[in-house]
Amino acid sequence: MRDYLNINELKLDFTDYLKSKGEISDEKNSSDTVSIFMHADEFKEYLKTELKFDISVCYKSINEILNMQIVDGKLVDKDKLQDAENENLNKIEHETDVVVSDETQQNDINDLSEKIDADLADEIQTNQTQDSAETNLLFDIFNELLTDENFLNAIDKDLNSEISNEELENFFNTIKSFDYDDSDISLNDILAAVEKINDSTFDELTSEELPQEKIENSKMQSTAPTGYNSSYPNSIGDYTKDNTPEEKTLDNMTKEELTNELTTAQNDLTTKKNALTSILDGSNAVLSQLQANIDASYNLYLSELNNVDENMAQQVDALKVSIDLKEDEIIKKDIEILNQESAISISETTYNNAVSTREVLESTLSTLKQVDTSNFDESQKSEISQKISNLESEIQAAKTNEQNAKTDLDSKKTELENLNTQKEDLKSGEGGLDELNLQMTELENEIQKKYPQIQEYLDAYKLSKQEYDTQKETMLSTAKTELETSQSYVNDVQKALNNSENREKALEFSFDGLTDLTKTAIELAYSQLGVSETEGENRGDNEKYGAGAGVAWCAAFVSWLFGEGQNNSGNNPLKFTSSVSGLREQAQAAGYYSKVGTYTPKPGDIMIQKSNGASHTGIVVKVEGDTIYTIEGNTSDAVRERQYTVGSNSHGKISGWIRMNEWSAAV
Repeated sequence: MRDYLNINELKLDFTDYLKSKGEISDEKNSSDTVSIFMHADEFKEYLKTELKFDISVCYKSINEILNMQIVDGKLVDKDKLQDAENENLNKIEHETDVVVSDETQQNDINDLSEKIDADLADEIQTNQTQDSAETNLLFDIFNELLTDENFLNAIDKDLNSEISNEELENFFNTIKSFDYDDSDISLNDILAAVEKINDSTFDELTSEELPQEKIENSKMQSTAPTGYNSSYPNSIGDYTKDNTPEEKTLDNMTKEELTNELTTAQNDLTTKKNALTSILDGSNAVLSQLQANIDASYNLYLSELNNVDENMAQQVDALKVSIDLKEDEIIKKDIEILNQESAISISETTYNNAVSTREVLESTLSTLKQVDTSNFDESQKSEISQKISNLESEIQAAKTNEQNAKTDLDSKKTELENLNTQKEDLKSGEGGLDELNLQMTELENEIQKKYPQIQEYLDAYKLSKQEYDTQKETMLSTAKTELETSQSYVNDVQKALNNSENREKALEFSFDGLTDLTKTAIELAYSQLGVSETEGENRGDNEKYGAGAGVAWCAAFVSWLFGEGQNNSGNNPLKFTSSVSGLREQAQAAGYYSKVGTYTPKPGDIMIQKSNGASHTGIVVKVEGDTIYTIEGNTSDAVRERQYTVGSNSHGKISGWIRMNEWSAAV
C-alpha cells in the first residue's frame, strides 16, 4: 500500500483496471485516462479491491471543507492564504524597518519579498504534504472532478460555465444536509454524491433551501472521531456506513411506517386545531389577560359615566351586552366553519383516494384481460378467470365507495356554504353585529359631546380593545397557517398510505403472465423494503441474502428473491451469485438476456446495470408507460424502491434485462 496516492498515477492505473474488466475499449491509448466522474461506481470498487483503500476514513471536517474556495480551478484553504499573506507583510515590514534608512538597498528589499513569498509557498506545500494521508487524496480527487466538464455542468446552477464559491459551498452543504450522523465529509460522501448525480437523484439545494440548523449543528461537531488514525483497513463495501443516507420521505416509507406517521400527523393536527379554537373563543392565556384589561377599563369607563348620567350608562351597558352576545354567536359559527373546513379536507382526500383505488383496480383488470392465456394450463386459466371475477366485484365496490365519498363531500360543501351565510347574517344582517356597533358609535359620540370629561376613560377602553383585536388577528393568522400545513400533511400521508395499500391490492390481483416464481419474487421484494446495513460497510441485516460480510449485495439480494427466499423453488433457473456480471452471464448463456432498447421489461424481470460507469441490479415490480419501477438491494445501504423513466440519465445506466418470466416459464 502506497503512503500517498498520486492522482495522475491513480487515474492511469484505474484506466488499465477498467480495460482489464472489459468496461472500456482497449483501443484507448495508454496515455488516455477515463473520467472518474463517469465511472464513480467502478472507481470505488477499484479503491477497495485493488488498493485495499478505505475511502470512508479519508475525510475532512465540515467547517474545514466550507473554509475552502476555488482559486484557479483548485480548492484552496482561505485561512492559510490569509495567514501566508499576513506573515509575508509582517516580514517585509520587519526587514524594511532595518534597511529603510539605506535607500541603496531597496532592490534587496524587493528580492527579500520575493524570497519570503517563495518560502511561505514552500511551507504551505510542506504542511499539506504532511497531512496527505488524511486529506490530500480527497482534495486531489475533488480537484480532478473540477476539471471534468460533466461534473462542472452538474453543479453549475447559474449556467455561466464557472463554479462560484457559493455553488461550491451549496454542493458540500447539500451532502451534509442529508448526512445526519457525521460531522465530516469523506471521500466516500463525495463519490456517493457523484453517483447520485449520475443517477439523477442528487438534488442540490441553494443557500435559501438549505436546512441551516443541520449545517450549523454539523459545524459545531467538527472534531475527528475517537481513535482516528491514517491507517487503512483492508476492505470496504460498495456503500459504506459513511455514505449519504436516503432521506425518509412518504414515498419510501413502509405501510407500517406510514400508519404510524398518520397517527402522529393527526395528533399534531388536533393540537393545532385546539390552539386555533382557543384563540377564536378567547381562552388563550395571552388573550385572556388582554380581555381582563378590556373588562377593567370598560368598568372604569362605565362607572365614571354612571356618575354623570345614569340613563346613558344603562344604555351603553345594555348595548354592550347585545354586542357581546352577538360576538359569541359569531365565534361559535367560526368554530363550526373551522370544523367543517377540516371535515371537507378529509372528505376530499377520502374521495380522491377512492377515485385512485378504482382507477388502480380498473387498470389491473385491463392488464389481466389482455394476458395471452394460450400457453397456460387449465389451472392457470382458472386462476386468472377467478382473479378477473374477483377484481370486477372489487371494482363495483370501489365505484360505490367513490360515489358515497362524492355525495358526502358535496353535502359537506353545501353545509359550509350555509354556515358562511349564517355568519354573514350575524355580522351584516338586520340586527347584526355591524348594526349594533354603529349604534354604539353614535351613542359614544353623543356622550363625548355632552360629557367631554369622560373622553379619557373611553379612549383607555378603546385602546385596550384595539390591542386585543390586533393581537388576536396576528395569532389567528399564524395559527391558521399552521393548521393548514398540518391538515395538508395529514392528507399527504393518507394519500401515501392509500397508494401503498393500492400497490398491495394490485399485487394481489396481478397475474400479467407472471410465473409463480416471478410473482413470489415480487411479493418477497416488497416485504424486504427497508432492510439495511445495520452495522455499515455491507454488514448487518443484509447479510441474510448470502453475499457475506463486507461484500456488495445487490446481486445477492436478487438471487435470494428467486432462490433461498422461496426455499430454492424448483423452477428457478438462476444459480446464486453476488456478482452482477454473474447474473448477466447466466442469462446470456441461456438466451434470456435482452439489451436495453430492444425489449420492454415486465414485472418480475431483472434490471442489469453493467455499463456507463454502473454496476448494479434489481427486480422490476411495475411498468407504467415509460416509467419502470424496481426494488433494489444495496441502494443507499438498504432495500429501496426506485423508478426509471425512459430517456432519463438514470435509465441511461441500464444495460439490459433478464427476461425472468420467459426463462422460468421454460424450466
